[in-house]
Amino acid sequence: MEFDSEDKIANSRSSVSNGLPLLELAYCKPIFTERAFSWSTSAIRSNPLLEAFGNARTIRNDNSSRFGKFVEIQFDASGRISGAAVRTYLLERSRVVQLTDPERNYHCFYQLCASGMDAEKYKLGHPSDFHYLNQSKTYELEGVSNAEEYTKTRRAMEIVGISQEEQEAIFRTLAAILHLGNIEFSPGKEHDSSVIKDEKSRSHLQMAAKLFKCDVQLLVATLCTRSIQTHEGIIIKALDCGAAVAGRDTLAKTVYAQLFDWLVEKINRSVGQDPDSLIQIGVLDIYGFECFKQNSFEQFCINFANEKLQQHFNESFLHVISYLYCRLFYQFGDATETTYAILSECFDKEAWDKLKEEFEGNNRVKSVKVLALKREFELLKMKDSDSVKEYSSKLMDIVN
Repeated sequence: MEFDSEDKIANSRSSVSNGLPLLELAYCKPIFTERAFSWSTSAIRSNPLLEAFGNARTIRNDNSSRFGKFVEIQFDASGRISGAAVRTYLLERSRVVQLTDPERNYHCFYQLCASGMDAEKYKLGHPSDFHYLNQSKTYELEGVSNAEEYTKTRRAMEIVGISQEEQEAIFRTLAAILHLGNIEFSPGKEHDSSVIKDEKSRSHLQMAAKLFKCDVQLLVATLCTRSIQTHEGIIIKALDCGAAVAGRDTLAKTVYAQLFDWLVEKINRSVGQDPDSLIQIGVLDIYGFECFKQNSFEQFCINFANEKLQQHFNESFLHVISYLYCRLFYQFGDATETTYAILSECFDKEAWDKLKEEFEGNNRVKSVKVLALKREFELLKMKDSDSVKEYSSKLMDIVN
């Protein structure tokens, strides 16, 4: 496609896509400027990098995007593509530390474990040796070689201008996260305190500190204690084993999320934006809906975003088509049943505040109060889990 005038471009709107927008742009070569064609080549070849660090195997898909990606395609005054920018959001951070069988963690971890000499350098072995990977027994994907994918990821890093030193730092950080997850704790001598459990955990601790390039004792203090700022100064509070594990996992998730954001920034710099562009088209690659045995709050937010997008599609497309058919005197069924406005409205208005108020309550109490906000909800089984109907699945947990 090519736009004939600036006015036609100005009337274009953002669209919702389940595909890979960067790959789709490969078929738009006739409308690329020389600069934009260079951009498209770089963007398409760098796509394995986003997949390695942002995609994972789920129940529904072996290569599911676990983040939202908004690609802004920029045009010059003549209607030719002149640049682009990639924005990401809602990375599924919990996947770094928590898995359910037969899912997998992010592809990059398995690629690193299969990298040969690099894996040996970081004292890595089979994925089954690491807590963040062995919660699921699925380590391989059918028809996919982790070692070959590692080579593709390295090549993609070179394309976006990531130096050898930076590549070393990236995989060193991934290895540190894996070693961090193998650190276990046992109760300390003091009440509600914790210490490193055994020699095996201390070995992983030392390796994690080495890879993070930080002091071992500083890492121990970070995991086993909490600093509280008061008017009188800083108070150091010991953490019990449960809190230490939660802190360990939080550190792993935070480091990975920051690494992912850094990679996206490098890709944007490589792709290049057109500072003079006044016209853009937005292409949204949505993250997939998932319904696990027990959905986390993070997954609920992702599913809720899918609900909002589905509602937007229904209202913007199905209802408009229905109206046009009615104007043409065609018999057309009622499209109102396709929307899930009740669900969206409930959580848009009061439910979020109620969940905050009842944060300390149990699951049953929270569910009853949420469902009471909208009597239109169908009340389902109120035993082990409390659920509501959702457009993409029969049931969805709303509390944990």
